[in-house]
Amino acid sequence: MGLKILVAWNSPDRIEQRDVTSLAESLEYAGNEVTLIRRSHMFKKYDELDIDSYDLILMKPWFNAMFGSGGNMVGLKERLKNFKGKIGIIYCDIKMKFSPFILDRHDDGTYEKINFFDGLDASLVYSLHESIKDDPVSLAKIKERTSDFNLPINFIEWNFCTISVFNELYNSVDHDQEIIYSKVYFGQYKKGIYDSLRIMEFGKCNDVVIGGIAHKFPEAHQVYEKDNKGNQSGKAIPFEDYVPKAKYVLIPYEPIKSEYQVTLRFVESIALMNKNAELVFDPRVSEYLKSFTTRESLERKSKEVVRQLEGLVNE
Repeated sequence: MGLKILVAWNSPDRIEQRDVTSLAESLEYAGNEVTLIRRSHMFKKYDELDIDSYDLILMKPWFNAMFGSGGNMVGLKERLKNFKGKIGIIYCDIKMKFSPFILDRHDDGTYEKINFFDGLDASLVYSLHESIKDDPVSLAKIKERTSDFNLPINFIEWNFCTISVFNELYNSVDHDQEIIYSKVYFGQYKKGIYDSLRIMEFGKCNDVVIGGIAHKFPEAHQVYEKDNKGNQSGKAIPFEDYVPKAKYVLIPYEPIKSEYQVTLRFVESIALMNKNAELVFDPRVSEYLKSFTTRESLERKSKEVVRQLEGLVNE
């Protein structure tokens, strides 16, 4: 018999919705009873859902105290003090520092910033390979970015549970179509990635670059959404229209990520690439990441990670 698991999300952001929905699907596929809920609705629906009957709550962190305070989070915190199950905060970002704080309004109209997780049986579930514990420099950076939580960290690579994203993308494209580009990369601009792509000799006229980083490679074929005034917009770009048409799919280097984390962008690249294409790695990318370049390896790892997530209830 499986567990009862509640997966809480913060906002209707497309990426977050994709993350939590695919995570829920993997947990459900393994025989667990899974409920998805918006975090701001948890207090109002606490009794309706009988949240105390759940074995595990997985929730995404929020950006700041103001963003985290909607939906009577102070009231939710009080109710969760009697929760007998475990709470996991699913974390994967390397650069951004999320917040555990919410705002508690006093009778005199003033506000106090409090840690939502103080007094709760909670831990961070960080999507990084556990071998990072043997890398004191990288581990120190992770602990610094999560220091406000004051919680133990479980290194469980829950990103692998988004295997349904891989399957959906894989089935959405023709993997045998004509190749018309040389190299392809899609993503936002980061200086380290830009430098890595330059090392990989990316950016020539027969290459295609997609997303926010496109303007950095003027000689390549640039793809990004524009608004009515011709300015770059934040709309989603159909990179599935371009990646399968490239001979080489580039995997640049990012500190920590390229050593310990299989990212969604990595999974998307594999799902969309042409069957006659090749993955090209920056030489600094770890051998560990390179071991997950097939559908079978990703599916096998996703099942292993589900078991690790289920194991949180026994800690």
